[in-house]
Amino acid sequence: MKAPRGVTLLELAVSIAVGGVIFFILGAIFIAQGQYFAIEDAIAETQVHAFQAMDATGLYAGSARRGVGSRTINGVNYA
Repeated sequence: MKAPRGVTLLELAVSIAVGGVIFFILGAIFIAQGQYFAIEDAIAETQVHAFQAMDATGLYAGSARRGVGSRTINGVNYA
């Protein structure tokens, strides 16, 4: 009867190489996903800021139109 055989150095090297390739692929996917999320987050943030700027501009333009339409400055009526 033979004694149980252990793991050879070649088997260990092959398993480490396969594991390294798998971790490299997963790392590349993780990094790419992080970059994609950063781009999408920047786009969403830009859209929010643009909406806020347009909303504020509309509010200020509306109030300026109402304010200027009813004012007389130095004898000049602004309408």
